[in-house]
Amino acid sequence: MKSDTVYLIHILECIAKIEDYTKSGKIGASFVKAGKK
Repeated sequence: MKSDTVYLIHILECIAKIEDYTKSGKIGASFVKAGKK
């Protein structure tokens, strides 16, 4: 159960990062780099 919560938090953080990239117009290379951590 604990791992599920950690996974969910990680997903929410990733979504927040994607939204930040979208708002600042940095979709593309920056987006790909963020997804390959």
